[in-house]
Amino acid sequence: MITRRSKNRLTMLAIIGIFPLAAASLSGCTTGVDETEDPVDVEDVTEGMENTDGADAEDDLPGAEYDGRYDVDFDDSYETYLGQQVTVSAEVGEVISEEAFTLGDGMTVAPLLIVHEGATTVEEGDEVAVTGFARDNFELIEAEEETDLDLEDGLFEEYEGDNYIEAREISMAAEE
Repeated sequence: MITRRSKNRLTMLAIIGIFPLAAASLSGCTTGVDETEDPVDVEDVTEGMENTDGADAEDDLPGAEYDGRYDVDFDDSYETYLGQQVTVSAEVGEVISEEAFTLGDGMTVAPLLIVHEGATTVEEGDEVAVTGFARDNFELIEAEEETDLDLEDGLFEEYEGDNYIEAREISMAAEE
């Protein structure tokens, strides 16, 4: 027959046996930080990272990722600039509306749609420099939401799905 005293003794032995096991298992737990290394700040990690969606870099016009002619080489490598700020210069091909026009002649390189939040005064044949964010897959509704514009539907049907630049700055370029 087990008495109360023997139950207490069994309980005590069980507890004493658990403590060494618990201590051994906890000794393997660490914070995962090597105390011999210098700590890393968030600024250190984010320094040098590029913004690919352009959302936070909209006012950062200097230092474009690409700054040059809109030509076949740029058109061929367009995907590498998606979401990045670019500056392209070329001749205005077609003025679509006060807020939109194309770059390029359509012969050597496909027309590149430019959408600008403000009214532009460019004319066909003007040599311009456009700074903005390279986007792909133009969709009228999405472009209207991003730019707070009300673009005329019928004028943009042929550009659906095309690459475009969401322009921040348009200036007359010096002819080469």
